[in-house]
Amino acid sequence: MEDSNRSTAWLLGLMNTLTDPSLTKIVPIAKIEGNKPETDDESSQTKEVPDPIKMEKSQQAKNIIINHITDVVLLKVQHCVSAAEMWTTLNKLYMETLFF
Repeated sequence: MEDSNRSTAWLLGLMNTLTDPSLTKIVPIAKIEGNKPETDDESSQTKEVPDPIKMEKSQQAKNIIINHITDVVLLKVQHCVSAAEMWTTLNKLYMETLFF
């Protein structure tokens, strides 16, 4: 596979990162705490925890975005926590100005 095809495939793999604002995952409590849940209620048997894989992909996507924008634009998105938030902010900035 050519380098450009590999790069394109890798970037396409990050598209989900740009559209999913959640940096967490839902896991069973028993898996986290090492004990068996006492109730059968599904919501009490799961817990939302940070997802290191999503966080890493988000950081990679943020780095790519930051490396390809100007300092002026960077000032407008530097507060964003995730790549998805940054992508949404950039879309608002550019899509609003595109039509006016």
